[in-house]
Amino acid sequence: MNREIPSSKRSTLLSFESLILQTGALAGSVFMGYISKVRSIYLAWNIGAVVLLLTSVFYLLIPKAENH
Repeated sequence: MNREIPSSKRSTLLSFESLILQTGALAGSVFMGYISKVRSIYLAWNIGAVVLLLTSVFYLLIPKAENH
């Protein structure tokens, strides 16, 4: 990714990526805590496993960047 982004914009994009990841982690933690409290920890772990599996499949489907 560092080769793809101009150095003048790299820190901004990396900071934005970090913000999105941290926000997702916070939302996921709150959601999993809620499911654990309302239903069960077992269900929360299963939901987490399904989300991980789905996102892994989508990650594998991302096209590879061409080397320049």
